[in-house]
Amino acid sequence: MEHIFYNKKSSVLFVAAMLVLIVLVCMLLTLLTQMAAINQKVEELTALIEQAQNDQDAHKATLDFMQTNEYVIMWAYEHGMVSSEDVTIWIQDYQSNK
Repeated sequence: MEHIFYNKKSSVLFVAAMLVLIVLVCMLLTLLTQMAAINQKVEELTALIEQAQNDQDAHKATLDFMQTNEYVIMWAYEHGMVSSEDVTIWIQDYQSNK
């Protein structure tokens, strides 16, 4: 190793090679850091997409339930439109005759 530095050209070449190596290592570390951040963002967005799909499924289930007789009867009771069982039987009969 000592013989490398006797020649000025070889010592300059060695120092230049070391500098290039250091720059490449720094670039590699920077790229790996960015890649880790991007992967984390991808996971976060994937979780948000899954949550949105679950919310959409729940919303569709709610809309489907809102089209049933049970929901109509429940809504009528909650808003004071119906006060006796006779009226609910009439609503069920009316819906089944359609």
